[in-house]
Amino acid sequence: MQEAKVDLLLGHYEQAIQLLATHHFHNWEGYGEIHDVYADAQVLQGETAFRAGRFQEAVKDYAAALEYPENLEVGRPYREARLPLK
Repeated sequence: MQEAKVDLLLGHYEQAIQLLATHHFHNWEGYGEIHDVYADAQVLQGETAFRAGRFQEAVKDYAAALEYPENLEVGRPYREARLPLK
């Protein structure tokens, strides 16, 4: 996971997403930092696409940030801190 965090910090969003998509992670219960890295990479990649005028690509990246891929072993919380309350 550290490599994905470094890629994220360096602005290599696609590399971070690729790493997170191609590996299976084993997490302790209640530890969801790996999903934060995944969501940040997706949102930042979406921002890059948006600024370049690639709006449909940006929407796909933003939507992917809301997903919880099984290989990350992080479940969807009852309340998501990044989303507004309903």
